Amino acid sequence: MDTKIIKQVIDIFEHSDVHKLEVEDKDIKIKLEKENHNIVTSIPSAAVQESTFAAQNNSMDIVENVNAEEKEEDKGNWIKSPLVGTFYSKPNENSNEYVSVGDSVKKGDTLCIIEAMKVMNEIKAPSSGTVLKVNKTDGEMVQFDDDLVLIGE
Repeated sequence: MDTKIIKQVIDIFEHSDVHKLEVEDKDIKIKLEKENHNIVTSIPSAAVQESTFAAQNNSMDIVENVNAEEKEEDKGNWIKSPLVGTFYSKPNENSNEYVSVGDSVKKGDTLCIIEAMKVMNEIKAPSSGTVLKVNKTDGEMVQFDDDLVLIGE
């Protein structure tokens, strides 16, 4: 298996919501797992051999589609949910959203609120930039580490 392909699979895995992945090709087996934000990879010593990767067409299509989707992420950094709760894009029903796509934000600006156990937790921008994407809708449940807002330059 070509090292470029291995690196590409690892990169796709790192930026996905998948927590466990196994890939097998002939005498090579790759296992990837996410645990507490760490990625554990194990590649048997047989994988060190130089070999060519004869991927099935479907597998390559998936890799190309994921790469196209990830190009947007290359432009910025996702602000992730620090807790489980309900996502709110505005302070109340009659107010405007804190941020929307195209808005400029400064470090410390409120991006959204996550309600957990009847406590409203403001999620602040860790850096200045432009809002490229808001990934959740008002009232939607979010899990720990969900992508909330994409901020780029």
